[in-house]
Amino acid sequence: ARPACDLASAMDELSPFLAHERADVRAQAAEAVAAYSSTDDGVAALVAAADALLPGLVSLLGGAEAEAAGHAAAALVNICSSADGSAAAVGAGVFEAAVAQLDSGSAEVRERCTMLLANLTNPSLVDDAHLLRGGSLDSLLAAIFTASATERPSEGRVSEAPATLEHLVSALCHVASTDSGRGELLRHARALPLLQALVALLSPGHPLLPAAARTLRNLAFSAAPGAGGRAALEALLRKEGEWFVSALAAPLAPHETGEKTSGSLYEAEERAAFAPPLRAALEAAEARRAAMPLADAIAAIDSSGGAEARLALTEALLLLSASEDACAAMRSAGVFPVLRESRSLLLLSEDETHRPVVEANERLVSAFHLQAGGTTHAPQPSAPRGQFVWEKEDAAREAAAAAGAATEAAAAAA
Repeated sequence: ARPACDLASAMDELSPFLAHERADVRAQAAEAVAAYSSTDDGVAALVAAADALLPGLVSLLGGAEAEAAGHAAAALVNICSSADGSAAAVGAGVFEAAVAQLDSGSAEVRERCTMLLANLTNPSLVDDAHLLRGGSLDSLLAAIFTASATERPSEGRVSEAPATLEHLVSALCHVASTDSGRGELLRHARALPLLQALVALLSPGHPLLPAAARTLRNLAFSAAPGAGGRAALEALLRKEGEWFVSALAAPLAPHETGEKTSGSLYEAEERAAFAPPLRAALEAAEARRAAMPLADAIAAIDSSGGAEARLALTEALLLLSASEDACAAMRSAGVFPVLRESRSLLLLSEDETHRPVVEANERLVSAFHLQAGGTTHAPQPSAPRGQFVWEKEDAAREAAAAAGAATEAAAAAA
């Protein structure tokens, strides 16, 4: 590794060239900074020289020279991967500069700026006070709507998401992870279109399904009394509650396979009681996947992304149950049979990764029944369920440990 003093000296030498009168020199200087930023030692040296370097990088990022802007963006992404670098970048106006490039930079610069925004909204790296400056949140939402419309993957299962949209959703998830961020998003004039854009990513197999589910789960924290944006969320629920809870519940539902997961899926009266948005979502899923064997269905939910999304969506519904408006929407939509069958399919899979999903599901159903009015179905005593494989193994280990302790105690007594 190059000595720290040499790196610091190199940063001092590079800084003036970022503002050189010749475009090729500026581009070469930015390229050199980007190269230094590819190592931990280099990032540390760049952060130490942030006061001198960041103004030049910001200027190049917003300039008309695509090559220099690309190198500057790459360097800033790496600098902002650390807490100290992110804090310095926010103070230097990097967030606003990156937002400004979302609709004016080259494709390469736009993508790198979305990566930069994902770093600069990460609450583990920087606080969120800068998000509301200069209409930055408006620009971030506009970029998400544009990316959602123009970078939609082809129909069917896709293995990769458009990079720009992926980073923007990550940034949005970060914003929604703080109380103040959630409040601003839910009070925003385009809150409903934002929810619609996220719901559109919940289709089976979409690579952004887990990220969209996490973002929706984060927003659901606003249902708690005193939370930021609670009044705005409740207003949305009163207006679009059936649609919203249906959208969250539908991805949890097992599909018709010709085989039954728990004796039956939905009785005729249950289907009749589904709200139109939930019925339409379930029928669309059944039509898409009617030919899928049950084993494939279980394999799909056992995937890491599927398990993560199921947990986030179940937690979103559980968090929303703190609001009577949400509970009323759940009762009206008829989500209880979906939760019942989701739990049954997870039990059938016998995969330990679903332990938290089942627990959240059971907590949700308990809370749901305890709310005034309950579900549209009379509460029934919980039927004994079989044990998961891991529960049987836990019980066996506990029994063996108890037997061993008893043996040792008997030997000591003798």
